[in-house]
Amino acid sequence: MLPRFSDPLIGEVRTTVPGRMPIKPIELAIIPNTSRWKSIKDNEGITKLRKTYSFDELSQKIYFLNELSNHERDTQHFIDYLIIFNDQTNKFDITVDLYTRRLNSTTEADKEFAAYCDIVYYETCYNLSV
Repeated sequence: MLPRFSDPLIGEVRTTVPGRMPIKPIELAIIPNTSRWKSIKDNEGITKLRKTYSFDELSQKIYFLNELSNHERDTQHFIDYLIIFNDQTNKFDITVDLYTRRLNSTTEADKEFAAYCDIVYYETCYNLSV
């Protein structure tokens, strides 16, 4: 059985993606520089999952975006990004919005993609694959 973790918003989700290492729940609970996924409604009334990730290095930002882009291609589930260089913190902030365009709402596929984003972020921060 695959390890799982529970987030108050997205619920219990798989923490293993094929070809990736399993992540224990406690490891996800102590990741620095992260925020929890938030459920938001945009100006058009579309419900989305949103989370912002911060990166110290340009190479980390590039790795994270490449991994998510590859996953988008493989799953045919596309996400929205907002990339900002934060002058106050000298970090690269990437805000990820997830929703299913056909339904203009979030689905289980979005929750699974959210878990994938967290796994890639964990790998990136701890130089597991970079």
